[in-house]
Amino acid sequence: MLYSHDTTVVKEATMGRLRIKEVAEDQGLDIAKLSRRADLAYRTVWQLWNEPDRDVTIGTLQKLADAMGVSLHALIESAEPEQATRGSASK
Repeated sequence: MLYSHDTTVVKEATMGRLRIKEVAEDQGLDIAKLSRRADLAYRTVWQLWNEPDRDVTIGTLQKLADAMGVSLHALIESAEPEQATRGSASK
């Protein structure tokens, strides 16, 4: 579940991996441009760009979404349904 409070940390296990790099590249943005648009430190954006399974606060994710003109959900790749059922299918 996503919360609006800035300090809430979104865990990869509950949401899937981040799609920041893919969405930004589709818009012709690199790390430097995105960090300026989102008013975030270059290092923060670099880490999320290169480590899509990293924990992130909703506030940071919202800044990135706003900078790219997309919803929060557009930046999160949901877990594949096959992965969730694969274990139970083999029993």
